[in-house]
Amino acid sequence: MQLNNNNIQCISENVFKDLEKLEKLNLNYNQIKICEPKSFINLKLLRKLYLNDNLIEIITSDMFSCLLNLEILLLDNNCINCIQDLAFSDLKKLRVLTLKENCITELRISNLNGLNNLEVLILCNNLLNHIDLNLFEMTPNLKEVDLRNNEICKMNDFVCEIEKYFFKSNEFLLKLR
Repeated sequence: MQLNNNNIQCISENVFKDLEKLEKLNLNYNQIKICEPKSFINLKLLRKLYLNDNLIEIITSDMFSCLLNLEILLLDNNCINCIQDLAFSDLKKLRVLTLKENCITELRISNLNGLNNLEVLILCNNLLNHIDLNLFEMTPNLKEVDLRNNEICKMNDFVCEIEKYFFKSNEFLLKLR
């Protein structure tokens, strides 16, 4: 379903209640600031959700909790400055998560909890300044991480087998083993 460029400002509760067979939802280029609890509750077969270029500031812990089959979630170019703990924990099938060009200053281990199938994590062009030692332990299948153009000044050593790292334009000395 294509709902991009419609000046939508809020995703109301149960707005998609009769679309339980929907697999792809494009909400790019709207003015979405709020996704009410249970906005996506009946989208049990949804595999792709595009929320790029909106005004979302907070990813709440229940925003995506009903999307058990979601594989791709794009949240680029919003105003995201807070990701609540366990916000993505129910997204067990998620493979791609992009959060580039937001205002994210920190990413905690609890933000990635449950993302065992995540393969691609894009966080470039944010305000990240520190990456925790154990952050990527929550994502054992992670193959690509993009942290370019952040404000990272400290990154603890970490051991993992990510195939591609992108760290350009950060102010830190990276030690990889």
